[in-house]
Amino acid sequence: MGNLYHYTCFDALIGILKKEHLCFWGSRYDSMNDPTEVIYARDIVLPALIDSLKGTDREWETKEVEDVYAYIVSFSRKEDDFNMWRLYNAEVALVVEKNDLSEAKIGTDEQENSNLPPQKVTLKEVEYANDENVPQVAVKLFNDSDDRHETSIETFCCEVFPFIKNEAYSIEEEVRIVCLDNTGATASYNNGKPSIVDTEMPRNVKCRGSRKGSILLYKEFLVKKEALKKIVVRTHDNNYFEKVKKQLRVLLVSNGYKADLPIERTKSFKFIETK
Repeated sequence: MGNLYHYTCFDALIGILKKEHLCFWGSRYDSMNDPTEVIYARDIVLPALIDSLKGTDREWETKEVEDVYAYIVSFSRKEDDFNMWRLYNAEVALVVEKNDLSEAKIGTDEQENSNLPPQKVTLKEVEYANDENVPQVAVKLFNDSDDRHETSIETFCCEVFPFIKNEAYSIEEEVRIVCLDNTGATASYNNGKPSIVDTEMPRNVKCRGSRKGSILLYKEFLVKKEALKKIVVRTHDNNYFEKVKKQLRVLLVSNGYKADLPIERTKSFKFIETK
C-alpha cells in the first residue's frame, strides 16, 4: 500500500524510536491543534441522523448517544513536502510502511485488567468536506465501513466522524490511525444540537503538560520497528546534515534499528549553494 510520512521534531523522534517498537503518541482530538477535530462533522450530521430515526422502529437509538473520544496519530501521503514541513514545524520526517500501521497496538498500563479485550486501532484516509457536502461524505464513509456497531449512531461516531476534516486542510492528504474510547451518555438538545455529558472511563490514557498551560491526553500506538523505512532531515546545510546523520545513526543502532537505514536530506526546499 506504499509509504506514509510522519512529520515531527527531534524531541518527539527520541520518544518514537523505542528499543521494542516505534511508539507514536496519539493525541485525544480535543488536545490537537485543530479545534474542529471530530466535532466538525459530528455537529452537522448527528442532529439530522437523530431526526431521521424519530418516528421509526429505530427511534430507540436516539435515547442514548454514543460519544466518541478519538486518539489520533497523523501521517501524510505527501512525500517530503514543503507545506508539510512548514505546517508541522517539523525537523524530521519518518517514512513508514502503511500496511504495518494497520497492525498498531495500544500501549497498556501496568494496572490494566488483563481480562479486557485489546483496543481496536483503525487505519483510514481522511475525507475532506465543506459545510454543504459533509452529510454526503459521512454517508460514503458509513457505507464503506467494514466495522458496523450496535447502532447507526455508534457507527457514525466511531467509523465516520474522526475521519472527516474541513476541506481547508486538504493539502495535508492525511491518513490516520485512530483508537477510540466510547461511552454511552444521555444527550440533551439545544436548538437541535447534541450536548453530551463527558462520562468517559478511559483505558491506557496518558497525560503530559502543554506549554499553553493545559493537560494533553494521549495513547501510545506501538508499531513494529520494521515499519520504519527511512528518515528525512529538514536542513539546507550539508555540514549540519552530516553531523545530524551521525547522531541519528547512533540513536538507531543503540535501539536495535538497522545500521544501514537510509537517512536523507530534504529535497523539497529550493536553495542556492554558495562557495
